[in-house]
Amino acid sequence: MAHMLILTGCDDGYYALYGLDTFPNAAYKYFLDLQYQLLATDPVFFGVRGVGPWILRYATPDTLAWQAKLFRHYMIEGKRDLLSNEYGYVYEPGYLANGEFTDGLKAWTVEGKVAVKNIPNYGYARGINNTAPDGDTVAVMTRVPGQVNRVRQTIRNLKVGKRYELLIRSADYDDVMAGKNPLKVMTLKPEIRGAEVLGDESIIYVYPVVMHALPGKFPDRRNGLSANCTRLVFRATAPQAELTISDEVPGLPALQYHGREFAPADPAQKQVMFNFVQVTELLDDAPSFQKLPFGGR
Repeated sequence: MAHMLILTGCDDGYYALYGLDTFPNAAYKYFLDLQYQLLATDPVFFGVRGVGPWILRYATPDTLAWQAKLFRHYMIEGKRDLLSNEYGYVYEPGYLANGEFTDGLKAWTVEGKVAVKNIPNYGYARGINNTAPDGDTVAVMTRVPGQVNRVRQTIRNLKVGKRYELLIRSADYDDVMAGKNPLKVMTLKPEIRGAEVLGDESIIYVYPVVMHALPGKFPDRRNGLSANCTRLVFRATAPQAELTISDEVPGLPALQYHGREFAPADPAQKQVMFNFVQVTELLDDAPSFQKLPFGGR
């Protein structure tokens, strides 16, 4: 490894492509920590001339702040133990169960017309790298006049006073099945009870997936499906909180990376599908990124 520069991926904030935060049950910051510890302790890397992250403008501020802490911990202070130990991080924090609906609707309390369906290669086509068939299973809510569909689950293992983010990836099931990709806000509304929701840090990202094809529906990887990533930030006021996801108009601000126009949520949207339901503990000193320009995109 002598005379080489090692770059670790940190693309977790540009949801349209190259997503490296790949499994909702795993803590991405802990995963990065494992990589840096390996670089710092395995003799095979002792001749490396430099270490750096790729690609900074695609990372969240929380991940950027964590990368800086990792550099200081391993490269400047020369420590060899996991930095995660100082923060109480673990690889699988157990906030939620079955966030990819791999086990059907297990662990979720269901109200209304909700089904689990499998879309081959969707785990990759949604903008996340190399996970399919993981991520191919989605929960689909089908609208029934006069009825709201909901799924619920208790968020566990929260630390009182800490900030957390809830992420959900969603798309229009009918559009995906028809190979259509209009940019729009999905009728998907997350609510958290028993915690302080931080609305000024919460947002919906509207994006067309690029560089990720879906065979039979979106064969051209330059013209992928359209999707949303909903980000709801909250502060824990108790060790547990109640999460509800419904097919209602979300009522959150929405943003498109490139400033492209998109349609608002349609209360009559027939079917919304979603997966990658994830909760992540945020660093106390990481800034909000509700409306960051993301490197001028």
